[in-house]
Amino acid sequence: MTNLSLGAADVYDVLLEREDIELTESGCTSNCEICECHLFAIVNGELIKAEDAETLLQNVVKELKENSVLF
Repeated sequence: MTNLSLGAADVYDVLLEREDIELTESGCTSNCEICECHLFAIVNGELIKAEDAETLLQNVVKELKENSVLF
């Protein structure tokens, strides 16, 4: 939630509109060092970080394309 308040909410809103992915909000992920300095998301178990929301979105989309999990 802290990460969302620091700028990741913009990425969350964009990804929320996509029907091909499932989003899960989490409280503390125990990634304090990263959370203090970067925006981040955990995608298929991989921590994705970036300096700004636009880059985070690009990195998340790249990770989804490269490591898609189908159910």
